[in-house]
Order: sequence, then C-alpha cells, then structure tokens
Amino acid sequence: MSAYVVSPDRRVRAATLRVAGEADPDTRYRVTVGVRSRTVSGADLMSEELGPFPVARGEVTPITLTPAEPAHDGEDLKAKVTSLTLTPQNDGRAGVAVR
Repeated sequence: MSAYVVSPDRRVRAATLRVAGEADPDTRYRVTVGVRSRTVSGADLMSEELGPFPVARGEVTPITLTPAEPAHDGEDLKAKVTSLTLTPQNDGRAGVAVR
C-alpha cells in the first residue's frame, strides 16, 4: 500500500504518522516514510503514533506499508487501512489526512 504527500511549509521538517483501520495484531509490518522505516506489530500499527519521520519541503514523500518479511512478492497485507494522518512535529496545526 502506498500514498504520497508534499509539505508546502518550510517550517515542517518532520512528522509523525497515525494509521487507522484494521490489521492482524500478530503480523509484523514495515512502515516507510521517505527513506526511513520502522517495523511494528499490527497491534502497534493501529494504536501508536509512529515517527517522527523526516519530511522535505516541496518534495514528494512516499508512505508505504508492507509486510515486514513477506514470504513472496504480492503477499496479502492482512490489513485494511482507512486513513493515514501525518502530523507536523512540534507544530500545533492539524495533520494532513490521506484516505
């Protein structure tokens, strides 16, 4: 699963990510924002704020969610993501939701 965001604000250098939906709590997932990755359980994926991840101003930043150790290409994600929300770090403004 992939999404893409662009930060137009030069003050934003990093953001945290919150994933909403359903995921297999025992599956390990790799969450990648830009060039940084984090591996988490499905339970943590749906309950924790992840990051911070660097976000470059004016550049497209990819967000991807994959099984951490897939048995083969195209393995089922075992998750249904309803939204991804990036929240600028140390900034009081609302996050950017990707649905």
